[in-house]
Amino acid sequence: MKSNSSTARLGQQGETIAADYLVRMGYTIITRNWRTRLGEIDIVAKDQNGEWVFVEVKTRRAADANPLEALTPRKQKSLVRAAYDYIQKTQLTDAAWRIDVIAIVLIPGASPQIEMVQDALDWSN
Repeated sequence: MKSNSSTARLGQQGETIAADYLVRMGYTIITRNWRTRLGEIDIVAKDQNGEWVFVEVKTRRAADANPLEALTPRKQKSLVRAAYDYIQKTQLTDAAWRIDVIAIVLIPGASPQIEMVQDALDWSN
């Protein structure tokens, strides 16, 4: 149980860092932790061009752990389904959108390492 709460705190910390990063990059945060029975979207935002961006945040504590490796095929499928569900429920069917991934590595005593991969998933299939 302790590791789950520790993992949840790490995830929340990463999502806050990611949201702050996106705002600094000119994005507008629409919502965080949007849940549906099909999955969860960590951050829903709009970029500077008005494109809808569904962001998956992966956070790790160790420099040798690549957060992007945690994006399993199952998680990718869940993200795409959740994004489609969001699009349908908010009636954005004609809107331009993409799925981005932000990987964050937290190293004690150092600034967070942030890597953003735009249009990270092929959702057209």
